[in-house]
Amino acid sequence: MSQVSIQQHFSNRGWWKILFLVPLLLLLHQVLFVLNNFVVFDYSVGLSGYIITLQEWLIIANVAVSFYSPVVIYHDRKFLAEHTDWTPNILYVISFIPLVNVLTVSAYLVQRRRAIEQVST
Repeated sequence: MSQVSIQQHFSNRGWWKILFLVPLLLLLHQVLFVLNNFVVFDYSVGLSGYIITLQEWLIIANVAVSFYSPVVIYHDRKFLAEHTDWTPNILYVISFIPLVNVLTVSAYLVQRRRAIEQVST
């Protein structure tokens, strides 16, 4: 396989994109928390209730993605084992545990990226 076809093959598999939502949703939640507690609250703009509601929806979305992430990691793990030299550890399946999931998913995505770069070169 040429380098271009390998990169296209890996980019067409969208399993990892769902995993990227775990740290992203937590980051958005934290940004809204800081915005609500230090900016909006101090100036009494009247947006506090809306921001809290948005934070709640982000938490619900994060929990939903977290419960789905072991399935995603399982399928992506099989795919990576077939196409790269790296077989991810099964311990990444514990990514459904809140707050631990951000660390495990982030570590998984970094190692996944390294494995794909090794195949591409």
